[in-house]
Amino acid sequence: RDPVRVMPRAVLGVIAITTVLSCLASLSLASMLPLSAVTDGASSASYGFGPALRMTGNNWAAALVEGGELVTLSVVVLVSLLAQPHLQQAMARDGLLPGIFNQEDESGVLRWNLLITGGTLTVVSMVVPFSSLNDMIDAGVLLSLNLTNICVILLRRRSTRAISFRALGPSASSNVLLSPALSSRPLSPGVLLTLYTLLAGCFSFSLAKL
Repeated sequence: RDPVRVMPRAVLGVIAITTVLSCLASLSLASMLPLSAVTDGASSASYGFGPALRMTGNNWAAALVEGGELVTLSVVVLVSLLAQPHLQQAMARDGLLPGIFNQEDESGVLRWNLLITGGTLTVVSMVVPFSSLNDMIDAGVLLSLNLTNICVILLRRRSTRAISFRALGPSASSNVLLSPALSSRPLSPGVLLTLYTLLAGCFSFSLAKL
């Protein structure tokens, strides 16, 4: 009944709950692993909950956790395929994507949109190693947050063309500073996020012209 009051509380509540759960999960995982596994910079794919539970002798719990991860990944992919085509259709209507993403068949299904999106995701998941894919997902999540913040600033300001690059500066500079801290690999989340943020700036610049 009062979205102005309820929505901010709901968002803050969800963020607080997920933050606490993530911290507790990280603490439990770090307590199960030996110190060498934590300090050697091993990837999360090598030392997840499954391998950690096996190292402690809980094979049944490791099998249960890994089975749950497979189910969760399938659900995430399904939800992404349900939402992504409609998002791309809206962007195609605004001229930000090619018109093929807005084409519907006789039954109203975004056939070409689904084929392009699903095919791209399938090829990427088959070719890219899971460790690099994990970094790309982390960078993509941070990119979406940066892009959302830029769009909010654009909506609240009149001089959108100047604000777009003004909003881009702190995001890109902070990502450059965080790149060495996040990882020493060439395709670290910080490096990918910096590149993605520059793309977000180009997107905001094109949005400012609309």
